[in-house]
Amino acid sequence: MAMEQAIKDNDLKSLKTYVASGGDVNVRNTNGDTLLHIAIAVSADIGIIQALLANNADPKLTNNNGQCPLQCIQQDDIQMIENILKLEKTFDLRDEDGNTCLLTILKFKRRYVVDIEQFWTMMIKNSKSLNIDFNIRNKYGDTCLIGASRAVFFPGVSQHIEFILDKLQNVNVLITNRDGDTFLHSFCRSVATEVESELIKKIFRGQLSNCPKALLKKLLLCRNNTGDTPFLQFTQNTNTIIDMDLLKLFIDAGADINGENIRGERAIHRMVIRSEGEFSYENEDCTANIRYLAHEGADVNAQDITSSSPIMLANESKTIQALLNVNASVNIPNKLGQTPLILKLTCRAINTSVIQMLLEHGADVNAFDNYHNNALHYLAWEGTGTEALTILKQFGAVSVPDKLGQLPCHVAYFKRYKKTFDNLCMCETNVHGETRDNFCVKSETRQLQTVIDLKFEDLIERFSRFRGKLRSTLLNLPDLGHVSFQEEAHMIYAFVNDLVSNLCRQIAERDKLLANTVLKSGSVAEGTKVGMPDEFDFVCIFQEFSRLCEVDETLSSENPGFAYLKLKSEYFNGIDQDYFNADGYFRTHSVWFKCQTLLTELLQTGNFFSHPNVVYCTEQKTPNFTIMRPTCHFSFYWSGPFFKNMEINVDLVLACQIQGWWPHATKLENLPIHLQCNAQQEGCILILQTEMDEQKNQLRISALNAETAFVKWLPKVARDAYVVCKILCDERICPGVCDDGKEDDYHDCREYVNSYELKTCMFKVFNNLYSENISHGEAYSEAELHDFIVLILKTYQTYLTLENLPSHFFPWQNVLTFLTSCHYNDEHLRVLCSMRKLFTTIILVLLGEPQDFNDVDVVSIKNHWNESEDDDMISATEYWDRSEEMIRELEEK
Repeated sequence: MAMEQAIKDNDLKSLKTYVASGGDVNVRNTNGDTLLHIAIAVSADIGIIQALLANNADPKLTNNNGQCPLQCIQQDDIQMIENILKLEKTFDLRDEDGNTCLLTILKFKRRYVVDIEQFWTMMIKNSKSLNIDFNIRNKYGDTCLIGASRAVFFPGVSQHIEFILDKLQNVNVLITNRDGDTFLHSFCRSVATEVESELIKKIFRGQLSNCPKALLKKLLLCRNNTGDTPFLQFTQNTNTIIDMDLLKLFIDAGADINGENIRGERAIHRMVIRSEGEFSYENEDCTANIRYLAHEGADVNAQDITSSSPIMLANESKTIQALLNVNASVNIPNKLGQTPLILKLTCRAINTSVIQMLLEHGADVNAFDNYHNNALHYLAWEGTGTEALTILKQFGAVSVPDKLGQLPCHVAYFKRYKKTFDNLCMCETNVHGETRDNFCVKSETRQLQTVIDLKFEDLIERFSRFRGKLRSTLLNLPDLGHVSFQEEAHMIYAFVNDLVSNLCRQIAERDKLLANTVLKSGSVAEGTKVGMPDEFDFVCIFQEFSRLCEVDETLSSENPGFAYLKLKSEYFNGIDQDYFNADGYFRTHSVWFKCQTLLTELLQTGNFFSHPNVVYCTEQKTPNFTIMRPTCHFSFYWSGPFFKNMEINVDLVLACQIQGWWPHATKLENLPIHLQCNAQQEGCILILQTEMDEQKNQLRISALNAETAFVKWLPKVARDAYVVCKILCDERICPGVCDDGKEDDYHDCREYVNSYELKTCMFKVFNNLYSENISHGEAYSEAELHDFIVLILKTYQTYLTLENLPSHFFPWQNVLTFLTSCHYNDEHLRVLCSMRKLFTTIILVLLGEPQDFNDVDVVSIKNHWNESEDDDMISATEYWDRSEEMIRELEEK
């Protein structure tokens, strides 16, 4: 850029000449830096910066690293900060998030200000002459105090906070941001007590001039948008270790010990959650904290919006014992009628000492839930071990029928838990039918070499009873086969559809730009769901963005598989810049994050879960897990007359759709002619891609609308062949494999073979071999089904050998790799394809097809297994370092 050197040399004359000759002050270099970025980064004289601003330099433009000009201030450049503060009296230097110089420094440079005391001395000296407003807020409502408090876990930031709270004048500590958070909410949620213990004491003893005791008491009673007080935020803080002294500080200062948020959670609930599992802290004595809270008046039987009491949330002996010691009830039921004892039998890891402890303290072993299920029914549903059953029987557990007439042994039979069934069943012979056939389906793990040598004759013999009965038997196996949405499964289906429709409607009501249309997607929409009715997928298409935007064909053509949306020129002004960058490009991550936030807030109110069979899962997975996925996710538990405490997962894909737009070279001709016309008119789906690098602003192209229509149009034999292929990949059919002597470290088929790959192969088989020679009716023979399944699997083998399975509609995409954001090198891909071939070959052998494993690279697989443990640890560390940093930045925004 011609003017870069002039600015670095503080050549004001050349700059004025450049401007006078019509030069663009917002021109960018290869890094995306404007002249204003460069001037601030090189500490140019105030005259240079003033000249740029006077000639309309845009402080909102970001460079390729996503930085606005103010973020380019050098960490020790106090003079530049002072110059910018002076210029702010005349010019609006706020970035696109509304951050002033001070807010920017405290948001992006707070850790790097070399001399914090010198910085604040300068700020105080100039505060009157420059009329600095320390209470100014950005577009999110954050003040400099709130922003600094949110980042108090960073070294040195506490000094900024102490200066603001003690040295400045006219600081309003009661200001809230748009989340309803005061500075104390942000501080309590983020502070690391072992590092900032002195600052905590000064604040909560009222020793800082801007936060005396009277104001502190008001702050402690302030509730944010989710109903959390600072005290409740503190009990959710994962950066800190809580002890009785800290709890005493809060309570003495005026915290409400029984205050609850909109989820009905109180401090006692959070303390129980902190005491176990991934939330536990080795150095935190949560049992002592529980005793202290109870002693100070906490209600140990309080129930949250899911009607869970503290003892229901606990699963470790020490926590249960602490609650029992303060007289927690062992028989209090939740809204589903489930007692603490019943809930302990539904845990993933059954703690028999807890079961024993509850029963010894008076838990009713024969208590019924709302559908007359007792502890034995739940034990049978979960397949809990014999030790728990022995304990229950010792305390007098009785097998009785539920409201459907099912005994616990009927439940164990349906779930195929043979040991549990044998221990429970007292029925007459033949009451349950052919038990041998029912229990032949079970999870198995075999050593890799045994599989390669074809030494799994027992599995082949066991599966042989399904040959010739794939349609009549395997396809309809309970808990494994095709899901028929009848009776209670239909109730679940209807509830989930209504729930998602209502959630998306309310999201649109909160933000008109998020007006949307909801479509069912995934296997439920296609009619190909297998197993249980426990996973549902939807697409939320934003109508307004689809209307306001157009596809940038140039950028999109440079990155096949993705599209870039940009505001149409006629809408460039007047649109909420939350969702578009300064150049008008659609900010995919901002929209995703806003929707995830709104969705979380709506779900936490409890209004959506008034259904008598539903309890919301309040401990959702954190956003860290969804950064690499273009979905909003939530889950809840369903307990009805048949399905018991079943976790149901809902994925909501966020998307746009530009009418009629498809990427060049899309193969819509692979659809029947009438579906082609519909698909062409609708356009492809543009999914909000949530890459780690949020600046990419990508939307991933998808043909899911066309694919769903195609699957539903296909003849029944094709759909059923695809469904059976998915069933065959279940670990109860296709065994897991492991290295010699490493049975606990096994790999199962579904880790490697996904349903989308099988569906793509099904499309190819149909189009290449069957499209003109097959009836679209419902009737077909077992032999036709078997042949179609074999063709799907052999087609899959062929493409695995090529290490490239072209997408049915986007042939330039390799289905084997494009669905993940991870980078596969050639060797990694070769190993994964060998693993997929291994499992595909096993399935073909079970189907009676002559096969060998000569094409499976066993040496590479074993080498990969031996190396993967260390690699996984390294990649996980790198991933969390990146994702944690990004989450903190997102929270700041």
